[in-house]
Amino acid sequence: MELALVKCFRLCLVIILLRGKGHNGCNKVERMALLEFKSSLYKPQRHGRIPNFLLPSWIDDPQSDCCSWERVTCNHTTSHVIELSLDNAYHDLPFFSLSLVNISMFQPLKELRILNLSYNGFDAGNLLASEYMDLKWKVSSIDYKLLIPTGSESLARLENLEILDLSYNSLDESIMPSLGGLTSLKKLILSHNVLVSILNKKFLI
Repeated sequence: MELALVKCFRLCLVIILLRGKGHNGCNKVERMALLEFKSSLYKPQRHGRIPNFLLPSWIDDPQSDCCSWERVTCNHTTSHVIELSLDNAYHDLPFFSLSLVNISMFQPLKELRILNLSYNGFDAGNLLASEYMDLKWKVSSIDYKLLIPTGSESLARLENLEILDLSYNSLDESIMPSLGGLTSLKKLILSHNVLVSILNKKFLI
């Protein structure tokens, strides 16, 4: 009986130590990347910079754990950012467009798997031009209103995308060759576009 209690105590101690080691706050490099992304959303205005009402929990304080920030989810063991839910951020930022967002700023987030950028009115030329990135993400929704240029090479470079939502746009069949380069794609959503003619051209099987 005494031996069993000792073993139980040791097991509990190991679990406590592992938990303590597993979560020491967010990665400093990733934290800085998120802060730089937030800073990029603020355009200079005639009366100075826009007040800090977008993503208010994202603060430049060494004691602030980015894993506890709104719209951010971290791996409980590694403390790396695995999900960003930036959908409908424009709703919180009505005074200027988010069309200049550069997703290359997310490159330091090495374990990012899910990125939700839906309903933001992004411009495809800036949002998808990420040739310097090796994206190993699950993009749960890129559901913004945009016009992707014909034969968009930038989209084809996102070779590791697993989930891509391009619904509610104005895309036609010219986008299909670019989608053909997404060899890791597991889910593709193209609803509410102008893709009627692709059925006749047998782009889809």
